Amino acid sequence: MLRSLLCLWLMLPLAAFAGVSEIVEETGTACRADGNAPPKNRQQTELDARTDAKRSAAERVATRIKSETRYDTVEVKNEGQAKAYQVGKVLRSAYANADVKELAVLETGAWDAQDACFRIKLRVEVIPKAEALETLGSAMQEDPTLPLNVQLWTDRSTAGERAMYRKGELVRLYLRGNKPYYARVIYQFADGQRAQILPNAHRSTNRFQGGVTYVIPSEEDSFDFEVSAPFGAERVVVYASERPLGEISLQASGSIYRVEGGRLESQVRDVKLDGGAKKDTAAFSEYAVELITMP
Repeated sequence: MLRSLLCLWLMLPLAAFAGVSEIVEETGTACRADGNAPPKNRQQTELDARTDAKRSAAERVATRIKSETRYDTVEVKNEGQAKAYQVGKVLRSAYANADVKELAVLETGAWDAQDACFRIKLRVEVIPKAEALETLGSAMQEDPTLPLNVQLWTDRSTAGERAMYRKGELVRLYLRGNKPYYARVIYQFADGQRAQILPNAHRSTNRFQGGVTYVIPSEEDSFDFEVSAPFGAERVVVYASERPLGEISLQASGSIYRVEGGRLESQVRDVKLDGGAKKDTAAFSEYAVELITMP
């Protein structure tokens, strides 16, 4: 049993999974006639409208990041300014080359009266290049002026290291973000079942302060995480956003909530946007750690 668990451990990916992104609602439009090119068919035009929405979303996020990290080389007169300039440069590069993932169709596409142009509204996730952001190191974890970044770790590891626990031992988790955020913390057990451990029946808050380390479970929670069967690879994920996260299907199970259904990842990204030019985008952060439980 021990040998099989150790083999599984070696085959698993890195213990920590981190991601920052922006959830955006954007409208895209495309027309059959495009300059001197031959007219497009309906299918291609509808595809182009989707592409236009994604492109516009990426450009809007990149423009905002650029405006928030505007450092001119003329202003670099000391070490602090040089560091700020470098951070801004990395951020602009990461978001300028972001990937865009379609999450949902908010308004069903419609053709105009002349059947010439097609319009559709999408919810998308703009995902900057992780390799670029990783070069910022601890700045991403603590600086409140940078994109939202929420970290999660156990009492037996620092962020990025896998922890191992035996039967009867207690697991303790820590949560920290670089700015205020809303969050759900989900625990996936070795048998595949998932539970929301925060908020829970004793600690209902889903709003957390930046720069503060939260403990799970705390005395307020009135329960412990004691390792028991089934044993194997387990995973804890925090989903966070600067605005309230989407609702998920939960069922009360003692002090915590059992997660029902298989659409968790898309449901949490249904963040509560207010609309308007500046309010139909929200920072999103996802971070996960893995641990191994053993007899």
